[in-house]
Amino acid sequence: MSRPEKADFDFLWAVVLTSPAQVTLACGHTTQTTDVRAGLAKLKLPLTSDCDVSSTVSRDDRSIIDFHPHGFHFSTSPTMYNFNAFAAASP
Repeated sequence: MSRPEKADFDFLWAVVLTSPAQVTLACGHTTQTTDVRAGLAKLKLPLTSDCDVSSTVSRDDRSIIDFHPHGFHFSTSPTMYNFNAFAAASP
């Protein structure tokens, strides 16, 4: 299957938190750290190269969650497109 029309959303999305924290999203060498308030938040990280994704949630300079979902590898030029969302939850 070739690249579909209007398939331009190359972002990593995350929805978070019960109390304020710093959230870091990473994909390869691309990282973004954001101060997030309690409640619902949507964060996005441009996906510009092939990479394994990860995220970290920190409070008071301590890592609370360091998450590296097994099997989540992003490719900028896949041989076949898959529109199934990858969903993972950290303990």
